[in-house]
Amino acid sequence: MSISTVFVGGFGSTILLFELHIDSLEIKDSRLFYKETFQSESCPSFLETFDNKIYSVNEVDYFDGKKSGGLTYFEITDSGTLNKVQEHCSGGLSPCHLAYSHDKNCIYVANYASGHFAVFEVDKDGSLGSSLYNKYFDTGSGCNTERQASSHPHGVYIKDNYVYVVDLGADRIWCFNHENESLSLSPLCILAPSGSGPRHMVFHKIYSLAFVLTELSNEILVYSYASETGNLKLISSYPFISDASQNDNGDLEENFGSEILIHPNGEFLYISNRVHGAIISYKILDSEGSLKKIQHYFTAGTWPRHFAIHPSGKVILCADQFKDIVEVIAVNASTGMLEKIEIVECKNQPSCIVFKKC
Repeated sequence: MSISTVFVGGFGSTILLFELHIDSLEIKDSRLFYKETFQSESCPSFLETFDNKIYSVNEVDYFDGKKSGGLTYFEITDSGTLNKVQEHCSGGLSPCHLAYSHDKNCIYVANYASGHFAVFEVDKDGSLGSSLYNKYFDTGSGCNTERQASSHPHGVYIKDNYVYVVDLGADRIWCFNHENESLSLSPLCILAPSGSGPRHMVFHKIYSLAFVLTELSNEILVYSYASETGNLKLISSYPFISDASQNDNGDLEENFGSEILIHPNGEFLYISNRVHGAIISYKILDSEGSLKKIQHYFTAGTWPRHFAIHPSGKVILCADQFKDIVEVIAVNASTGMLEKIEIVECKNQPSCIVFKKC
């Protein structure tokens, strides 16, 4: 039996602590146990953890009396509880995603509502310092006038010396070169298909590939990755809408892709789809990123906003924002297939699950 610490952020004002007990002999006997609830500022909707640190966005437009979103830094004590150390303005509105770079000693933040990318230094004790970089994407927009009237950064990702900002509002992926202590002032602009609304992305650990999930066109975009320049080249796309997303009249209903991850063994790709709640599984066939759909797994809720794969590759935890649950799912690492284990109550409108990293 292995035990992992799990933290769940959400759109309430709390962060919940769980323990995941994985039975290595019989995965279906694994269980998720609730332990404690910690108070936070409003909407700790996305979390990042490293060692004994947790960083949270606060996805709001007013924070600490200022027109800004927020960031909160917690320490994980020896007993496993959270100790709030610091609150910090995010510089923009509605921060929805962040990435922590231990190598560069900084936090990268995507501020969704204001179209703003920010970088903050992190001191040796883990506290957030001064702003290192601010970039407003004030020229971005897309063809979907309701959702893409302006730039909306939705995710921040690190690959080698590059930082990628996925911009749903502008149908673009911005690539910054962060080599040594400097950060490029003129980011490389990588285009996504018009109206696609790129949301999240993931890099393959072996192949020179990036997979991007779109929220508006319901596609998986496959890009080749050039390590010399950071450039991404679109090589294929895969729609993930199926008959399961049709209404009684046979018309496709609106769906919203949310999270995209690759299994630790590098063989399988998983995406979550909201409205018709599902995790959809693919086999990665080759170094060109060719995908073969292997399963359409229906979740217990309709809004699986986020999921996390345990480092062992044996279990997925899926957060359903509107059902207030975390679904525990067994993963067959040989076939990629998923099977339900249990459903656990999680009363904070869960939107992000992280495992404590060592």
